[in-house]
Amino acid sequence: MKKLATVCLLCAALLLAACGAARPAASVAPVQTPAAAEAPAPPSPFPVSTPEPVPDAELTALLQEIRDRMHIGTAGSSLKAAGLAVDALNWGRESRLDLDAICFTLDAWLDTLDPDAQEEFFQQLESVDHSFQLLTVPGEEAEMLLSDAGCEDMGYPWNEQAVAAVENLMLAAGLR
Repeated sequence: MKKLATVCLLCAALLLAACGAARPAASVAPVQTPAAAEAPAPPSPFPVSTPEPVPDAELTALLQEIRDRMHIGTAGSSLKAAGLAVDALNWGRESRLDLDAICFTLDAWLDTLDPDAQEEFFQQLESVDHSFQLLTVPGEEAEMLLSDAGCEDMGYPWNEQAVAAVENLMLAAGLR
């Protein structure tokens, strides 16, 4: 009961102070009670909690796909990288993630890997990035790469949103 009375007095004092501040200087001065002036603000009866961020499932699946399917230095790895770049662009077309959400998801996913696996993943991602850069420049080279990789019907050319999302992924990974 005392807490409720203190809260009411504090609210009344703040209301009077706010009303007094809005009037000319000749107005009534704000009223402060000794208890309200010295008492710390009571805790909110309705604590505000922000939900913990959660890694994006689609981006996590894309990262895992790159990790599982991209084998550096093997025959056909450049064509595999092209296919994975297409997958990344298709993910980007549907993604609504901003750079912070991409960074959070990438960091959370990388935390599941040991340092050697992380280093290998960045090499894999660099190869995918190289193909991505080729695919985002319209022309014969991009069309030939898509054809060689068996991806000619995959949405080429991609819209700005798709390209921006993958650019943000590469930025988050430190490749920009």
